[in-house]
Amino acid sequence: MAQDSYLDSRPGGLFRLLPSQRIAAITGNDAWRFLQGQVTQDVLGMAPGEGRATAFCDPTGHVLGEGYVLSDGDSALVCASDLAIFERLDGLLFMDDAAINILNLTCTAIVRDADPEGRWTRNKDEIVVSYDRTGFGGVDVWSHGVQSNGGLDESGWRALRYERGMPEYGIDVTAKTIANEAGERYMNRRASLTKGCYVGQEVLMRIYSRGRTQRELAHIAIEGRELPPDGAPIASRDRDDAGWITGCALTPLGARGMGYVRRDYWDGAELTAIWGNSSCKVSIISSG
Repeated sequence: MAQDSYLDSRPGGLFRLLPSQRIAAITGNDAWRFLQGQVTQDVLGMAPGEGRATAFCDPTGHVLGEGYVLSDGDSALVCASDLAIFERLDGLLFMDDAAINILNLTCTAIVRDADPEGRWTRNKDEIVVSYDRTGFGGVDVWSHGVQSNGGLDESGWRALRYERGMPEYGIDVTAKTIANEAGERYMNRRASLTKGCYVGQEVLMRIYSRGRTQRELAHIAIEGRELPPDGAPIASRDRDDAGWITGCALTPLGARGMGYVRRDYWDGAELTAIWGNSSCKVSIISSG
């Protein structure tokens, strides 16, 4: 189905409120140096109006949250998946000349064609950031006003994401996920393999140099129209714990989802999701 007809078929409009998302201004002489040591992406040297997607990891490389960093000249605007990220960053400010100011703005994600990711603009009332959350393109609009009526419900949002294999933090990537396990596409989007020291770098680079993780997030196709529940195990012919499904939805292309699969079973292995007395075949489309 063509993109326009698919998007037009979604009930309630092509936007979704994201109340857990937060944005903050980080200011001070050490703002950029401090941020560079806390995020997985290389954020130094960005021109005003430029931004980059990133992740926030703990020292063991596990993903504590996601978001993006926007250059506002000497200061930065940082979006994070929840307030806890900023509370953690604030606790890491010791001798740094930097301050974190949480902005009282609400995020609305709008699905549409947009400028290259990270481009952003600001006027008196809102901040608009090109940032794709579904795989169909989109922008985040940060504003004081809240669109309270309509919008994509959870099932519509999941269908968009899973048709294109776009993970969401808190569902497909969590604090139990080492960033490398989220896949090559995830790392290419959110992490630098060349920047200097940052929280989690030692683990992430050691895994990268080894070549692969034991398991990896995959975009999957699911046979039939009966959907396995989130967390349903994926079995192979020789083991019951070849992986698990993080989430899935019915899309115009059939049932699609995401899940973690052991790398030993990526190349043509017969995979089956099993839950209760039900089961269905699962095939890997691509890396997450």
